[in-house]
Amino acid sequence: MIKDRTKALSLAASWWAAKVKDGSSDAGDPMINLLTMFVANKYEVSDEQLRKFALGLYDLLDEGLKEEGDITYLDVDYHPNDILQKAIDSAGIPECKLPLKTTMRVERKNEGYNVEVSNGYGQPYITLKI
Repeated sequence: MIKDRTKALSLAASWWAAKVKDGSSDAGDPMINLLTMFVANKYEVSDEQLRKFALGLYDLLDEGLKEEGDITYLDVDYHPNDILQKAIDSAGIPECKLPLKTTMRVERKNEGYNVEVSNGYGQPYITLKI
């Protein structure tokens, strides 16, 4: 549990930025993983793009928790959900840099925030900590 909203949202945004920089995916199929890595590695993402992506994602998460209530999801099956799509579009990052089959939930609770992620096909949720 993370008590501070800013720290929780920054943690979520930073995690996605690190995944974009890494460019790897676990789609549950070695051939899809290889093809995804091959395509993702064709594109360079600058530090400025990553910074813009993380800041934009932070703002979208903040807005989402205000509008949608106590929980916001960020996910990529084969394509990102609206929040992630807006963040990568605003930073000029190609969609292929996002990890496939990945879901994050940012949940507001009385005592703070939980940031949990399932990073790849069939992976259990893990709680991110600062």
